[in-house]
Amino acid sequence: ELSGKGYVAPISSIAYDTFNSGLNIYPQPARNELNIQSISSTNISNINLLDITGKVLKNFDSYNPTALNTYSTSEFGSGVYLLQFVTNTGTFYKKIVIE
Repeated sequence: ELSGKGYVAPISSIAYDTFNSGLNIYPQPARNELNIQSISSTNISNINLLDITGKVLKNFDSYNPTALNTYSTSEFGSGVYLLQFVTNTGTFYKKIVIE
C-alpha cells in the first residue's frame, strides 16, 4: 500500500474495524475546520492530510488522544482529501471532503 511514506504492510480488517468504530471526524463536508476525536484504544502517533494523489499537504502534529482536536482547513481548496492515521496497529486512511 502507498502511505505517503513508503510501503506499509497490510492490516487486518479487524484492526481497521476497531480503529474506525472509535473515530469521530466531523463536520463532513468540512468548511473552515475539522474535528477529530478518537475513543478507541488504538494509539494514534501521527495524522497527515493528503491530497488525492497521496502527497502530504499537512502534518497535524498536535494530536491529543484524550481531547477533541480541531484543525483549520481554510488553507485548502475545495475537494476530496485523505486523512492518514499512523497508529500502533497500522496505517489507516479516511476520506474527507472540504468545501
